[in-house]
Amino acid sequence: MSDWLSAQELLNRWNLKPIELLNRVIDIGLQPYKQNGFPEPCPEFYHELTHLEHNLSIIETKLFCLNEKKQSNRKTRDKKESELKKLTAEKSKVEKEIIYFKEKYDGNDTSWEHLVKPKIEAEINELIELINNSIFKRTDVKEIEKGGTPQHIELMKRAKPEIEVIYAAVKKVGRFGQQPPGIDDEWKNAALLSFKNHKFDILKGKYLEEKGLYNLSTSNPKRDFVGFLLKEIYKNKSIGQYNKQKLFNMYSRLLD
Repeated sequence: MSDWLSAQELLNRWNLKPIELLNRVIDIGLQPYKQNGFPEPCPEFYHELTHLEHNLSIIETKLFCLNEKKQSNRKTRDKKESELKKLTAEKSKVEKEIIYFKEKYDGNDTSWEHLVKPKIEAEINELIELINNSIFKRTDVKEIEKGGTPQHIELMKRAKPEIEVIYAAVKKVGRFGQQPPGIDDEWKNAALLSFKNHKFDILKGKYLEEKGLYNLSTSNPKRDFVGFLLKEIYKNKSIGQYNKQKLFNMYSRLLD
C-alpha cells in the first residue's frame, strides 16, 4: 500500500467535492504535497502576511497623498485632520498585526492555515487546481480521521455559531480568574437564559445542564467550555468520543 493518497483518492474516500477538499486543507490543517513529496506551501499571494503587508502599503499611500493635499479653508483642513487621524490609527493597527503574525509565524511553516481565502472565482479555481494536483500523506489523513471525519467537521461548523452565542453569555458574567463560590451557577444561569432567548438547531438545553460544562480553568476557560460542549454534542449524536483539547484545536482552526 502506498504511503500517499492522490487528491482524487481523498475525494472518493471522504465523498467530497474539490472545493470541500480545499476547505479541509484550510480548516483542519491538512498539508498538501507536491508530486516529488515536498510540502506544497501556501501560495504567497494568498498568504496572511502578504495580505497584511499589502493593506499596509495601501494605507501608507493614502496617507502620503492626503499629506500632499493643500487645504484652503478651515472646514477642509478639519476634514483632512480627521482622515489623517483615522488612517494613522488603521496604520498602527495593521503594523501591530504584522508584528504579532511575524512573532508567531515560522518562516519555514508550509501550513495553509495562514491562507486568506479569496472571493474571486478565478482565484478559487486556481487554488482548487493546485490542490487537485497535490498528494497527501496517508498517515496525515488517518490522524485527521481519528479526530473526526469531514462529516464530523461539518457538524462542528454548524455548531460553532451557536456555541459562540452561549459562550459570549458566560464570558459576560466573567470572573474566570477569581471564581468565587457559586460562580458556576451564575455561568449556568447565563447560558440557559441565552439558550432560551435564541433558536438553535444543534445545541440542546440538556447539554447546558451538565455540571462538568462549568468546570472552567483560569488559564483557558473557553477551551474547557467549548471542548466539553463538543464532547456532549458528539456523544449525543453517537458519532464517537474525542479528547476535548483536540476538539477545541479543530474548532479553533475552523473558518467562519
